[in-house]
Amino acid sequence: MRKLTLCIAFMLMPIRGYGQLDLPRFKKEISSFEKALNGIASAILPNYGLTQSARSTYLEGYGPVFVMEVALERAANPFSTPFSPAEVKQNVERRHKEIIQKVSDLLKQKFSELKAAADSGTLTVVIYLWNTNPEYVPDLPSQIVFTAKKLGTTVEVAHHEFDFDVSRR
Repeated sequence: MRKLTLCIAFMLMPIRGYGQLDLPRFKKEISSFEKALNGIASAILPNYGLTQSARSTYLEGYGPVFVMEVALERAANPFSTPFSPAEVKQNVERRHKEIIQKVSDLLKQKFSELKAAADSGTLTVVIYLWNTNPEYVPDLPSQIVFTAKKLGTTVEVAHHEFDFDVSRR
């Protein structure tokens, strides 16, 4: 019985080692991915849009998760030239689509470059949307969740939008 247990333990060792995270390598790779996410937000939303830069964590059994917060339009205030509600809504909708497109493209291009986390097969980006003008854009979701999964040699990216703002219910 002891020999059988040792035999099974030795057979499972390569499997246990395969799913382990290489932390130093992960830290190096993740910082460049965080910079790329921040760069997308800064390009679409210059000078005001990135309210919380990208941060990452690794969930064992799932994979890397990135979280960031953006504002798609400046808050209306008396010290800046006000846009009409239609212009604000149009700008928010355009930037919302741009964020979805560019983050999806980034995930398709860069996911395979994250070697330290590639064993998990999944990567998630959560973008919290700060609605600075809720009276102009009442239907803006509060977050967009992107999930990239490696399927063979390709990367499939899905995005879902959620509204967790209890004040609008």
